[in-house]
Amino acid sequence: MTEEDAKTNAYTMSTEQAASVAKSARNEPDPLVSIPPSLLAAEHIIAYVEKTGLVSPFDASEAGGRLKKASYEGRIGAKAFTFKDSTLEPVQFKDGILKIAANSIVFVDCDLEFRLPPYIALRFNLQIKHVHRGLLLGTGPIVDPGYWGKLCIPLHNLTNEDYFLCENEGIIWVDFTKTTLPSDHIKSKGKDPSTTNTWDIQKFILKASNENGNGKLVPIQSSIGIAVDNVRNESREAKRISEGAETKVNRIAFWGVIVSGISIIGLAIGIYTLEVNHFSFYTSQTGLYQNYINNSVGNINEEIRRLSDSVDQRLNENSERAKVIPSQFDEIRELKRTFTELKAENEALAKEVLSLKSLISEKNPGQK
Repeated sequence: MTEEDAKTNAYTMSTEQAASVAKSARNEPDPLVSIPPSLLAAEHIIAYVEKTGLVSPFDASEAGGRLKKASYEGRIGAKAFTFKDSTLEPVQFKDGILKIAANSIVFVDCDLEFRLPPYIALRFNLQIKHVHRGLLLGTGPIVDPGYWGKLCIPLHNLTNEDYFLCENEGIIWVDFTKTTLPSDHIKSKGKDPSTTNTWDIQKFILKASNENGNGKLVPIQSSIGIAVDNVRNESREAKRISEGAETKVNRIAFWGVIVSGISIIGLAIGIYTLEVNHFSFYTSQTGLYQNYINNSVGNINEEIRRLSDSVDQRLNENSERAKVIPSQFDEIRELKRTFTELKAENEALAKEVLSLKSLISEKNPGQK
């Protein structure tokens, strides 16, 4: 790479070229000791790509648009997976677009390959435009020096709307940091990063979901979506039960009031007819049916009192329902007042009959 190439960010390297360069430089000392331990700027990223092949495919041209002042763009790869119940299933691109369902987690691979030398670490994070739209990226704090492989990116859609990503769309920004390892030491202290299943994100996801301490697969799913579905189902069931109960209560209350009203009306008519007939009959057979009339009047008065108490109770229990059918309750109250008046008239009538009996007895001393 020429100095002019570095200045114009025109340098590019394919994945095949980067793999070859990285293989040759893997056990070699730092070729750029003049660059101090720090966050690498764009020019230094280009220089280390040329010497070590640390990231590929690499495109520093302005047309490619992947290199910024201190970071490099990672785009959506070709593979995506999500858990459905206990099964890891691929998520297909449709017409070049990947859908991340509402309240779900989808694992995507990045199109980049990394071959880090033992003195350069990297960090990555979600592009801010996706953060503002409701995506959450689950990342670790750092990818250690010496890591070779791809990145598995878990995308959590926190919104209640589906999220769509275009194929090869930018998803993360990666930055590189040179560590303080002396240039003449190839092997540093500390454990090397794992290189198992680092090139295939499907194997990586399954390995992660099985490492739970008991050997069982734990599906990595969003608890938000599950909770929302449970709440929705419980809400629908509660609404169904509530509507059914309310319908039954309304039906029972309505027909109970109507039946009570009809019973009282029929009873009133019967009382009135009975008393008129009894009065007519009594003018000729007073003594014979006096006891019968007295008993009938007492029984009828007791029945009126019982029904009146029942109506009062129903009115109290269904005071809220009465607002829905006020006209029926008004009619029943009017009927109750009418029955009270009939009761009073009936009692007065009974007294008149007794007086009439006394008068007849006085005129006919021998009649009983």
